[in-house]
Amino acid sequence: MQPNDPYGNQQNPYGNQQNPQGNPNNPYGQQNQYGQPNQYGQNPYGQPPPYFGYQVDLPTANTVQGLGIASLICMFLISIVGLVLAIIALSMASTAKAEYNANPGRYTEASLSRINAGRICAIIALSVLGFALLVLVFVLAAFA
Repeated sequence: MQPNDPYGNQQNPYGNQQNPQGNPNNPYGQQNQYGQPNQYGQNPYGQPPPYFGYQVDLPTANTVQGLGIASLICMFLISIVGLVLAIIALSMASTAKAEYNANPGRYTEASLSRINAGRICAIIALSVLGFALLVLVFVLAAFA
């Protein structure tokens, strides 16, 4: 006498359904390759912590701030040096800001603030130097 098979020869109660993605190993239609989003456009594992959970300063943040402050000081003492320092500070600030915008999760907000402070100091130095140059031109034109 054979034991009765409780699961024997029963038909699937759901019928013969087709997988919309056509993959029998993936019945729910999810994209399961590593690094590819699922059908909802989100990473199923959540957002990874940025760079192991800690942020670093932008490499040129202190340099830009120092050059901006030095351009303000040199503006009154040696105008040409202040002009050169201000131009260098503005150039480095734009490069550093582009680096920050390319990957904002990696860098600290404090380093971005230092870059903005150096940039503002350089702009002030250039503005004052430009105004002083205009005044010098008008004075020289008045006495010529």
